[in-house]
Amino acid sequence: MTAFAMPAIWLSLFAGFALIVVLHELGHYLVGRAVGLRPAVVSLGFGPLVLSYRDGRGTLWTFRSFMVGGYVAFEEDEAAREAGYRNQARLPASLEAARFGPLASVALAGPVANLLLAVALFAAGLTLVPKITIPWVVAETSTGVGASELQAGDVILSVDGCEAAGGSLKALSGCLSPAAEVTYQIRRDGLIEAVRGPHPMRPVIEAVSLGGAAASAGLRPDDVVRSIDGRAVLVWDELVAMVSSSEGRTLSLDVLRGGDLVELQVTPEPHGPGYRIGVLHQPSVVLQEDRLSIGGAFAESIRILSGVVASASYDLPQIFLGRGDRCTLSGPAGVATVAVEAARSGPGFMLMFLGMMSFLMALFNLLPIPGLDGGHVAVGLYRATFGALPGRLVTGALFIGMTTIVLVIMFNAAIADFLC
Repeated sequence: MTAFAMPAIWLSLFAGFALIVVLHELGHYLVGRAVGLRPAVVSLGFGPLVLSYRDGRGTLWTFRSFMVGGYVAFEEDEAAREAGYRNQARLPASLEAARFGPLASVALAGPVANLLLAVALFAAGLTLVPKITIPWVVAETSTGVGASELQAGDVILSVDGCEAAGGSLKALSGCLSPAAEVTYQIRRDGLIEAVRGPHPMRPVIEAVSLGGAAASAGLRPDDVVRSIDGRAVLVWDELVAMVSSSEGRTLSLDVLRGGDLVELQVTPEPHGPGYRIGVLHQPSVVLQEDRLSIGGAFAESIRILSGVVASASYDLPQIFLGRGDRCTLSGPAGVATVAVEAARSGPGFMLMFLGMMSFLMALFNLLPIPGLDGGHVAVGLYRATFGALPGRLVTGALFIGMTTIVLVIMFNAAIADFLC
């Protein structure tokens, strides 16, 4: 799969975040006009002004340096602030004074635009990323891992008694004992057979990170790691565990390369709570892959994003109460790392990352914090229920309470960047 070069990565990220912000604010702008409000200012981004112009309807459009948000100010609201009005109900065309239905429509239009964009981007990404077919069908076996009786076209039914029921070979390997060879139950030409083949997670290197410890040590793609410090390495998980627990000391690797045994010295680099050398795994058995249809991709994207909401609904309260695993979060550094890795993995992963960012932006803006879209809805609901705008005590309590929750989650996410 074609990956982005570094300049293209940053350009793609900027363009992607700009699209997320622009569609969010366009949602507010278009629905505001549809319900009879007059947008006075549409600000795309924050920070120093880059460009501005006033359209034929009198709306001032401003483009600013940092595409991390924006706002739409409606004419009567802006005029009310400038004139010092406190009773917004005197201005029936203002957003704050609008009936609950129009107010909620305008406030929710931005998050809804982000949700729709998230599903579209995620679905587009899924159509570009091949998915392993079910049932599993062998495409090929890797070279350098020993003899294999598997053939292209074989349908894998089980491996050493572990049922092949979907997912990935890596997930299945958790059911297997470390071994050089395993027994595959397959269907070939309509007949069920048992054949021998390499363990699906043999320690074969697919790629080496440029400038990483492995590259400095001389490791190459297709190398098979046979032992570390004299201890046999049969499967990839053993290699990962030995490197991660090395505490940064230099390791001696015996590597099989094109039939020759080569000894190399590698010094792992710190990574989270452990260490790494900068290599990617090459499966011993390559399975046939297919691409999702457009309809299937949209259904799968909705399923995945719904799962994110379900997981967050359980995990975030647990983390806030100090009982959850903060390592499930990512702070700014973690998000930046994921962004770069997604872009390097190819356009499909990049689109899915941007889709997830659009999805998270929608969820964040739905929080009932004064100033956010969810806060506008909460204030409008309060006024529709009690017939007056909430006082400073109510808005202050809501702001402090929800902001405290967000700050605690963000603090845990920042810690996770350094400890996980």
